[in-house]
Amino acid sequence: MHDYLIIVELELADGITSEAMESFWAEDFHYVPWDGWTPRLMKGVKGARENQYAIAMDVEGYAYNKSAEQKEQERVELYQNNPDNEGLMARLREMGGFGSVPSTQYEVITHSALVDASSPLQLYRYSKLTLQDGVTPEQFETFCKDVWAKTAWVAGETCYVLKGVGGERDGEYAFVVEVHGDEAQARVLGSPEAYSEAWVQVFAENSQNQPSLDELKTLATGFGIESYFTNYLEVGPRAGQ
Repeated sequence: MHDYLIIVELELADGITSEAMESFWAEDFHYVPWDGWTPRLMKGVKGARENQYAIAMDVEGYAYNKSAEQKEQERVELYQNNPDNEGLMARLREMGGFGSVPSTQYEVITHSALVDASSPLQLYRYSKLTLQDGVTPEQFETFCKDVWAKTAWVAGETCYVLKGVGGERDGEYAFVVEVHGDEAQARVLGSPEAYSEAWVQVFAENSQNQPSLDELKTLATGFGIESYFTNYLEVGPRAGQ
């Protein structure tokens, strides 16, 4: 993940099937070029938005922080150089409500240890967090940077702490756990008992994990609660690739 992540929670229009959405993304939309942006089509495989889609746009800081004038100029040039773009975006709006459905722009605050960059990203575990009464943003962010970022995770997983800087969840927090590689994906999507055993071993080998988790629960709710999280599996090629 780069500096920002934008999550758009799509809602398929009546009559639009999963096959139609994934076919559109694979055959048409992913050819739209993006400078500094990597959009991914994700499908919920567990949790609050199971069998629903989202677009996760991983954005580099230089691209996100361009002025409004720069962004508009580049948009105009992009559409001039790629005349099919306007029709593709219109089709995405028709099929999934892009532009009118809930979306949030998140900034990366901190993260746990990074995994091997050569392992491909396969899965997002997206958890919306709500601060407990009386907990300030400064208090929560200090904990995340000083304590939570040092928490050990199972192999192939990195936890990112995100803060909403625009959109539906502006000012609110989330965790996104990136799951890299086939083995890590199989572990998450496989037997819940086997996945729990992997975590038991990690906690046994890292004494700071349990105190970190206990403190997190006093500061925020949502992590590990099914109504707050969705496991999203990447489907189809990435836009621009």
